Amino acid sequence: SIESSLNNHMSVLNSVTQDEYVRQHEIISASVGQHVRHSLFHVKSSLELLKDPHTNVNYDERPREDEIETSLAAAKEAVQSMLDSLPTSSSSSSTATNTPVNVTFKTTPSINTTFPSSLSRELFFASHHSLHHLSSVKIALTSMGVGAASDLGKAPSTVAHESSSNDSPSSDDSPSSDDSPSSDD
Repeated sequence: SIESSLNNHMSVLNSVTQDEYVRQHEIISASVGQHVRHSLFHVKSSLELLKDPHTNVNYDERPREDEIETSLAAAKEAVQSMLDSLPTSSSSSSTATNTPVNVTFKTTPSINTTFPSSLSRELFFASHHSLHHLSSVKIALTSMGVGAASDLGKAPSTVAHESSSNDSPSSDDSPSSDDSPSSDD
């Protein structure tokens, strides 16, 4: 969910220093701040659709090198502002999620294409897109020796699968073919 995504962002922001936030990482070819700025743009865009579904969001016309990318304090403020703007009533947000919206992407370097979508799809897209960037952020944090939640950047389906795999007997606990009853017994 968007709220979960924003809380994950805040957790990351609370775990790094300003220097760690802006440090370029060779492995991910970016800074934590660049990934946070990018994913928060998508979240903010979907929240704008929640406020006004007639807004046409263009995911490829996004700010670069802005304050959220370079200032840890500005990023924390932006996340908190987005958290504060989330609807409090589930009934108002559930009726709005079926609302049709339009979104624009660059389909080639010179062509923008507008697609019909729904508010719920765009809210999910922003949340899922953030997972991808938070996964890269986790790589950066790990390379700096900064701890991160074990499920940071993992899709809910992956977390559920890993959880169910941990609850199942491991292959070492399974009977071997030699231990299995045979039809001859």
